[in-house]
Amino acid sequence: MKKICLLLMAMPLLFASCSKEIESCKKEPVTIDFCANFTDAAATKAGESLVADKVWCAVFENGVEIRPLREVYTVSGTQGVVYAPVLLKGHTYDIVFWASKNGCYVTDDLTSITRAANGSSSEADYDAYTAKTTILVADSKTETVVLKRPLAQLNVGVIAEDWQAVNDPAKLNITPKNTIVTFEGKNAFNALEGKATGKSQEIVYNLPISGSDLTCNGKTYKSVGLCYIFPESEKQTADITLDFYGDKNVTIRENLLVPHVPLQVNYRTSIVGNMFTSSIRYNVSIDTNFANSSVVEQF
Repeated sequence: MKKICLLLMAMPLLFASCSKEIESCKKEPVTIDFCANFTDAAATKAGESLVADKVWCAVFENGVEIRPLREVYTVSGTQGVVYAPVLLKGHTYDIVFWASKNGCYVTDDLTSITRAANGSSSEADYDAYTAKTTILVADSKTETVVLKRPLAQLNVGVIAEDWQAVNDPAKLNITPKNTIVTFEGKNAFNALEGKATGKSQEIVYNLPISGSDLTCNGKTYKSVGLCYIFPESEKQTADITLDFYGDKNVTIRENLLVPHVPLQVNYRTSIVGNMFTSSIRYNVSIDTNFANSSVVEQF
């Protein structure tokens, strides 16, 4: 009887030892390889290369970044990166990626990414990509992550006749210089939550006019503005005001309101028509050149 009692008394110690061994096993560090690649629709237009040259990679646990695990990689073209943080078994982590051109965005806090002041004189440089994946760590393995745009691209274009009427020395003889785009929206992005953040406010873009060709639904227009916008939701509409100015501070047209413009993550929206000199009609159609696109035609 005495031997049985001793055996029973020893059992809790045995279980405690096994429990500690299992717990120790759970906390064993392992390496997970995350292969981060860009979506197939990486170019702003067919044939253009990716402007992003840096990829920020970070690990979050319970909403807090483990800052020593952050890595920043330099990329070229559409090449991806391999991010291999050492993580603890049994823990759940959020792995966050952000890719953009160096200096264009403030990325100190990946839960509140904003455009850098004077980050670039070219609005096309503000294209960006992001992704988040959640993982419960068990054993070492490789995961593939695809980065996609968190932005909507807005294009503004005028028909050739409208462009010529303003530029022609025999007519108005004005060189279009810049377009002011104004709308209500958010100016920060939370890469952990995958959405725009902050309070809705008036956002103003002062865009140089290039006059380059802008193709929408098989028609060619003259580009008078391009910008990138963080939609407040996956899909929304916004009332956008356009002001057009020429050289020598000449006003071409002011306070042109375009209501209910569709803005969607990874979509290209184009506002096109004869906006310089004529009355307006709106027509919304879909184009798929950008990943997905919307066209607002004005005549």
